[in-house]
Amino acid sequence: MTDTVELFGLSISRELHDFVVSEAMVGTGVEADAFWEGF
Repeated sequence: MTDTVELFGLSISRELHDFVVSEAMVGTGVEADAFWEGF
């Protein structure tokens, strides 16, 4: 079973969550919580 992160009513695979937060969002000026809450 895939490890998941539960945020703002979303169930996100940990691998996707970690990539978005640690790599994709770096330098964008967007906070991770704001991104996931608005998704």
